Amino acid sequence: MGLAEPRLAFACSGDGEPAAAADVIIAGRVVDLALAPEVEGVGTPRTVAVRMTFEVDRYMKGAGPATFTAFDVASAEFGPGVAEANWDDAHLDELVFSGGGGACGALDADPRGQYWVAGLVRQPDGTLHTNRLLVFGIGVSADDPVVLDAIGRFEAASSDLVPPAAGGAGLLDASEGRDSGSPIFVVALSALVVAVALSARRVSR
Repeated sequence: MGLAEPRLAFACSGDGEPAAAADVIIAGRVVDLALAPEVEGVGTPRTVAVRMTFEVDRYMKGAGPATFTAFDVASAEFGPGVAEANWDDAHLDELVFSGGGGACGALDADPRGQYWVAGLVRQPDGTLHTNRLLVFGIGVSADDPVVLDAIGRFEAASSDLVPPAAGGAGLLDASEGRDSGSPIFVVALSALVVAVALSARRVSR
């Protein structure tokens, strides 16, 4: 991508209750970060997407597995010392984080080790993306006052907090873009449909 090529950027604004825009809301720790060249960054020509891996303690909206990945497409960029021709060989420690730049990036620093209370938005391809408006609290641990305050606000508003599902049922697997629900349920449902159809044919004869 040439430096002169424009990037589409949106002002970071939203209407109504931010939590309503999230497909899932989680409380958990960011345990890994990786460059995501397969996903286009949004913002400046030097913006690159990153893949974040979360270990989730609980879901405050939706449900899903204990570990999953999500993308931030508007926070990280390579500094001026990294030529675009060398991006394929660049490293995470050469990234500059500026999520507050106006494109709703959620990262102002390397997030590894941080504990998040945040919402994520599912894209048409099934991946989950961060959004600055949906970051409700970031702390150093699960008992950080900022984290506890954010969780407390959700607990006061809802009794639907759930632990991560062992099999990931209910959340689209962001790394594979497919439903990770139980195949046993699908087989059982298919068998029931066939049985009903055969019974209806016998009755009609």
